[in-house]
Amino acid sequence: MDEKKGGIRKDENSLSSRLKKAFDFSPFPKDAKGILRTCLWLAPLLFLLDLLSKWIVVWTLGNDVGGILVGGKAEVIPNFFYIHLTFNEGMAFGIGDGEAWARGLLAAISFLGAGVILYFWLRHIKKNDLFANILFAMTFAGALGNAIDRAFYWENIVGFNGVVDFFEFYLFGINNAPFAIFNVADALLVVGVILAVILMVVRSIKEARKEEKGEGDGTK
Repeated sequence: MDEKKGGIRKDENSLSSRLKKAFDFSPFPKDAKGILRTCLWLAPLLFLLDLLSKWIVVWTLGNDVGGILVGGKAEVIPNFFYIHLTFNEGMAFGIGDGEAWARGLLAAISFLGAGVILYFWLRHIKKNDLFANILFAMTFAGALGNAIDRAFYWENIVGFNGVVDFFEFYLFGINNAPFAIFNVADALLVVGVILAVILMVVRSIKEARKEEKGEGDGTK
């Protein structure tokens, strides 16, 4: 009987330890020093930069035409760079443009992606790894910024639909299609992901060379 009780206690302890491990939020910093070291403070600043930049462009270039907000355009560098207010309601290549289901799906994916980035960042990135922390702050802020647009920017709420884009570049002249129209969140997300991938590849190569060197030294 005691053995069974002992076995039950052991199983319970095993189950509790597994649950504790699964929902272990100890990596999340709980003091000011931890927040500063992980650059956790940088993510909300970048998020606010994206949010404010979008609304400044909306207030500056948005024109109310028959109750519908229409984007205007301002020249920064002739034939190359413009601030052009546009609203992206769909996915890539115009798939689902203007469809509520597409925006709902993208909003859910964006919020999920932001959550995954945040969890991986705080759980697996070392606090003293400044460059990696900055990159994850950028990607998290970028993912969250566009998720907010997709989830809450509806015509009956703010007067327009979709993600606010405004950076417009013409790499091949004004008579050709623009290279891209994007926002601060897009830039943060794309640059952050590209640099993070490069960082991981470079570090993996360095680790592999270090291991090879160690094995070579061990055989001598």
